[in-house]
Amino acid sequence: MKQIAIITTALVLFIVLAVSCSDTKTTNNSISEAEMQEGYALVQSYCSACHTPIGNSTPRVAPPFQAVKGHYISSKTTQEEFIQALIDFYKNPSKETSKMPGAIKRFGLMPKQEIEEDKLTKIAILLYNADLNNPRWREGSKSTKNATTNYNSEVSLLEQGKSLAMQTKAILGKNLLGAIKTNGADGAVEFCNTRAIHLTDSMSAHMNRNIRRLTDKPRNQNNLAQEPFLSKIAEYKKSLVNGNELKGGILNWQGSTYTYYPITTNQMCLQCHGKKDSEIKPNTLAKINKMYPSDKATDYSENELRGIWVIKMD
Repeated sequence: MKQIAIITTALVLFIVLAVSCSDTKTTNNSISEAEMQEGYALVQSYCSACHTPIGNSTPRVAPPFQAVKGHYISSKTTQEEFIQALIDFYKNPSKETSKMPGAIKRFGLMPKQEIEEDKLTKIAILLYNADLNNPRWREGSKSTKNATTNYNSEVSLLEQGKSLAMQTKAILGKNLLGAIKTNGADGAVEFCNTRAIHLTDSMSAHMNRNIRRLTDKPRNQNNLAQEPFLSKIAEYKKSLVNGNELKGGILNWQGSTYTYYPITTNQMCLQCHGKKDSEIKPNTLAKINKMYPSDKATDYSENELRGIWVIKMD
């Protein structure tokens, strides 16, 4: 729980400062209080586990928003141009769609995120209008926290569940990227073996919800899916084959309500879950075989279904 206490403190600090993320662009008063509050809540849910507002925190696994604004916003950049640039990159993270080659070299290419375009727009509006030097936001932690709570109470059950899943994904991703940065793919295997389930359980306790990652091809047997969630995995796989967009769902089972969301592979995943003979390094494969003798979580390709997030919402 010490890890969660640190994470919570960091999130509160982030929310207080998030609206003040750059010296390049100051607030132009085009954002309403309601937009600002909703932007805070979205940034907390989707961004703040990896992106800090300014660049003085360590360790870092992604560029701070201060740097993002410095590369994407000039005195002539309109809000609409910034929104479009952010959406283009998030929809298809690549060197071609990024304006930060140095960040890609240092941190690696950001994995593709599951964030709807309307939410990206609201996040971009907040960041565009943020002012790092405005002391007002250093005094706004209480009102910001209340705004986040009110926002979460107003959105649908499906959105609440997705926010919980994405926050947990961000915490796991931040720690996983840190392990890879320190020890390569071998570090990722060590992290998954010793800390991934612990962090997920800690987030469950922190969020007061039961949050799990389930799959039909487990590395850790504790993540093995059973019915009715096994059928949902099969449905997602069929949808992927048919080229359909994967969306979250709600399931009522044995007197409880669950939300569930797809987990798909990206290029980073293939270091530990890709083809044994070409994508996983021999020393990494040896470590996997030693730690997980019954491993079934290899031979994936990019954009395949790895499993699902399941959140018990009761």
